[in-house]
Amino acid sequence: MRADSQRLPSGESRIALFITILAFSDFTGGFLLGVVPSATPAVGRMLDVSAADLNWSSAAHLLAAGVGVPIMARLGDMYGHRLLLRIALLSSLTGAALCALAPGFGVFLVGRMLEGAVAAITPLAAGIARDRLEGQRMRRALSSLFVGLTAGSAVGLLAAAEIFDATSNPRVALWMPAIGFALALVLLFTAVPETVDRARVRPDWAGYLTIGVGLAALLLGISKGALWGWTSAATLGCIIGGGAVLVVWARIELAVQDPMVDVRAAVKRQVLPFYLAAATFGCAYFGAQTATSLFMAASADEVGYGFQLDSTHLALALLPTSVVGMAGAMCVAPLAARVGHKRMLYTGTAAITVGYVLMATLHANLTEFLVGGCVCQYGLGLTFGSLTLVLAERSARSHTGIATGLVSTMRNIGGSASGAGFSAVLSAITVAHTDVPRESAFVVVWLVCGLGAVVTGLIVATARERRHAENQVLPPVPQEVAGDGAA
Repeated sequence: MRADSQRLPSGESRIALFITILAFSDFTGGFLLGVVPSATPAVGRMLDVSAADLNWSSAAHLLAAGVGVPIMARLGDMYGHRLLLRIALLSSLTGAALCALAPGFGVFLVGRMLEGAVAAITPLAAGIARDRLEGQRMRRALSSLFVGLTAGSAVGLLAAAEIFDATSNPRVALWMPAIGFALALVLLFTAVPETVDRARVRPDWAGYLTIGVGLAALLLGISKGALWGWTSAATLGCIIGGGAVLVVWARIELAVQDPMVDVRAAVKRQVLPFYLAAATFGCAYFGAQTATSLFMAASADEVGYGFQLDSTHLALALLPTSVVGMAGAMCVAPLAARVGHKRMLYTGTAAITVGYVLMATLHANLTEFLVGGCVCQYGLGLTFGSLTLVLAERSARSHTGIATGLVSTMRNIGGSASGAGFSAVLSAITVAHTDVPRESAFVVVWLVCGLGAVVTGLIVATARERRHAENQVLPPVPQEVAGDGAA
């Protein structure tokens, strides 16, 4: 037991409240991710923005998230995860309010960028849970974060559809995440203490700057490649330039005394395969989302496939898959204790693969299609939670934020790359003399996502087991400070 165990929440009811508040913070993040994509087309019509320009909404959010997550996560390790979680929620609240009030598209984009801080909620909440809880309690807390995120996304998608159908005003739907963020901020002041184990190191400003510039350029090139052209100077300049800046960042991290990321420790085989697996998992997790929604909304009478679901019925149809995904996340804690990290990930990636194969072969009937979707979502929920848990448990307590933040960053990079690639697939494999994707284009997307899950499992297989029971892979920061844990 830790020497500062008296700082842990006492009593099962207080622990349950503590975990619930952290999970609710992630729920609000998921709610935003469910609401905004549903409301964005209506926002474009309301603000008179073209479809091409409207794509900058997701690009701005993606860039802000990609740049902000590792920086905010590391600052949380240094100055307290609760403090940075409050900042992330406040930024998201401000961004959501700006999006709801935006008189023009410029203000809306600023709001979307501020909402990018929502991606830092999970690693920061994981840092608090890791610092304050131990063993199965800590694992259950991390599982609850992913359950909250998945539930929020499902509820947000359904709420946005219902609200828009009732009011035809996207501003009403855009206010809902703001209300959630405000409530989460209030709850954070009630029963969530600050982290105790922090890293007493100097800020690595050169590292923050270079990783921010490198990730921004890389993600911009990936997200805009299809629009600009994959061989255009702008796309190649962003991707190659961003990669070069990230190489410079790695050299800086190797040279400075207090690096943002201990690169030498992060490339060890007990750790590195899981970061790489997060990127390929991002392909399976994010890659098929848009394609699947397009397929389900298509009319079989018009194009020969699809179920002709409007936004409300689409959200209702996907609700069972979300519930099964939450069940997968809830299995993380018990499976981690019984079978270990690697076997747990093998189970998750196998379920993803089977699910996508079922979707690719059984998509003429909605019920059969949703069975495949449920199998897939179970694996996605289990793998999503497992990757974060693995890196949290294989890192020093003062590295939890950055360790889990990098998992999120790698997952987003993989998802962005696959999303851009699949967009090209849907644009290339079309019905003759139209821009309508063929049925075979969706099959390609689902099978490639299944292959991504297979590759994820193979990468995990290369990881070495930990040599000691806990926290021995990444060395602790030279000095740790036990800060004031008062709420």
